[in-house]
Amino acid sequence: MEIDILFADADESLREIYCDYFARKGLTIETARDDLECAIKMRELSPHFLIIDLELFDDDAAVMSSSSLLLDDVPVTIVTGDESPSRLSEQSGVPVSYCFQKPYSFMALLERMRAPVSRKSVVVPPESSCL
Repeated sequence: MEIDILFADADESLREIYCDYFARKGLTIETARDDLECAIKMRELSPHFLIIDLELFDDDAAVMSSSSLLLDDVPVTIVTGDESPSRLSEQSGVPVSYCFQKPYSFMALLERMRAPVSRKSVVVPPESSCL
C-alpha cells in the first residue's frame, strides 16, 4: 500500500491536525507516535513524504537510522522547535530534505512537498502563522 504522507510526532493532537489538514487537501496520510512505529510504517506503507518531529530522535535515533535505506527515495522533512537545527542529517541519522522551524505554515509545508526535492538540507525559518 502506498500513501502520500507519513507524519511522525509524539503529540496526538498534532497528528490529528495534520490528518485533517492534508486529508482536506486530497492527500492520504498516516501517522506514527514514535520512531519505532514510524520505522514499521515506512516499510509497510511506502510513503511519498515523511514528516517527522526531530524530538523523536532523542529517544532512539538508531531505529530511524536503521531505516535510512528506505529513505533514499523518500523526501524527509524535519519539524523542530530548535533555533539552530544544524547538521540535521547527522542528528537524525536520516537524509533530510527540509527542516521547518516551529511555528510554520502548513501551506508552506504543502508547497515544499509539491516542489522538486532537494537532496541538500534546506532550513525554512519560523513563520508567524501555524495554519
